[in-house]
Amino acid sequence: MVKNDLQVHVPYWMLRDRIDGIVQSRINPEVYLDGSSLDRVDGAELRELGRRLSGEGLGVTVHGPFMDLSPGAVDEVVRRASIERYTQAIKAASYLGARSIVLHADYDDRRFDDDLELWLSQSMKTWPSVAAVAADVGMVIAAENIFETDPEPLKRLVQAVDLPVFGICLDVGHLNIFSKVSTREWLGQIGAYIKEFHLHDNNGGHDEHLAVGSGNIDFAELFMLIKEFVLDLDITPIYTIEPHGEDAILPAVKAVSRYL
Repeated sequence: MVKNDLQVHVPYWMLRDRIDGIVQSRINPEVYLDGSSLDRVDGAELRELGRRLSGEGLGVTVHGPFMDLSPGAVDEVVRRASIERYTQAIKAASYLGARSIVLHADYDDRRFDDDLELWLSQSMKTWPSVAAVAADVGMVIAAENIFETDPEPLKRLVQAVDLPVFGICLDVGHLNIFSKVSTREWLGQIGAYIKEFHLHDNNGGHDEHLAVGSGNIDFAELFMLIKEFVLDLDITPIYTIEPHGEDAILPAVKAVSRYL
């Protein structure tokens, strides 16, 4: 049984095909809607799944598509395609009754040649309109870190968008691999903007998506910092576990639950 304040990463096909088991296990799903799922999904089916989960008292969040997308792209065709996909994902998420959606901010200093200003200016052509779509359906956007080496890009993006429905999803697994600064610095800089945490473990080299406690991330320190920089601001973030593989779900829930 999953704690009521904990979400679990669930691909859309698994939600659709195994809804009875998900309900029986009391899993609050963070539904991953990739591009191919969005192109095939039926609105009526989404609404029915949403009604089933809501009727069972289960909370829904969504992780939107990210492969090949770049909301801060210099190439306008790519950037506009990213808006289209994100808008499509928000609409689908609203049918499920999701309270929030995670979308990637996608700043990579290698790909943008360390030109943060260029990325930010392009991103600001994207996010205000996407955030407005989310606001219209009562949904929060949490922009997730991947390759960011420090908190400045996400901090500046959230401050520039400056909307209550737009915040940050801090993925601690990605942080452990790519960050060049401490977790304390991340939370000290962006704690006030965090809407969600993605919780999974690794050993600092690859995005292994292990259960919490199975790698080298210091989760005791992480939750101490969360209390200091997030909870003390009366912010109630969403916590989502992202272990890859069904066998890792229950160990991950057990490991995280002792901190919540």
